[in-house]
Amino acid sequence: MDIKGLSIQDIIDMDWKDISRLNTQELKQLSMRLNSAANKRLRRLEKSGQAEWSSAYSHIQKSGGDFSIKGKETKAEIKSEIQRASNFLTAKTSTAAGTKK
Repeated sequence: MDIKGLSIQDIIDMDWKDISRLNTQELKQLSMRLNSAANKRLRRLEKSGQAEWSSAYSHIQKSGGDFSIKGKETKAEIKSEIQRASNFLTAKTSTAAGTKK
């Protein structure tokens, strides 16, 4: 599967059955794309001063901090990180505008 051709929203919308069929290298590529987007969003929340008001941000800080696949070798560990990033990216308070509302 060509991960580079997928948008972040395409990845988030992927069916878990399709994700489970990916090999470890494809899962890592998928996770790295999501992790990059999620980490950028974390930095934007911090820069805007909204991090302290965002429940999504505080949840991520309590559940392991920044998104990374470093040290994660099994498919289960990588899929767990994909799920964590997907949940954050779809949370309403993961953006500065969403937090302000």
